[in-house]
Amino acid sequence: MDIESSDDIQTEIEYIIFNLSIWNYIFKIKKEYFLEGYTLFLEEQDKIYPRLIVIHKKYDNNNFSIYSYERTFDIRAGKEKFIEIYSIKEIENREDLLKNLKKVFCGVDILSYASQKDLKGFL
Repeated sequence: MDIESSDDIQTEIEYIIFNLSIWNYIFKIKKEYFLEGYTLFLEEQDKIYPRLIVIHKKYDNNNFSIYSYERTFDIRAGKEKFIEIYSIKEIENREDLLKNLKKVFCGVDILSYASQKDLKGFL
């Protein structure tokens, strides 16, 4: 099966991207197809706290996953480095995916990460 041309998958991806379009001024969206599923990469344009938010869905599973990564640059290695700061797995439908993404966009990932690192006084 040609995954990229599957009508159901394309419709689902287009639905998600359309519903994220109100966030286009903050995020650049890129999609990639893999053997096991598809992934949407949302690259935050804000340079104050740049994040990479990843939405992943396996083809053989109806659940979505969201991962939020802090983006840094490792000067010694000369390359970008990603540190996972938050994840939500087994999201059962598109509506719940969009609700959870809105929370991540508004900073629940950053606050959760800071509280885990005992940076409460910093915030």
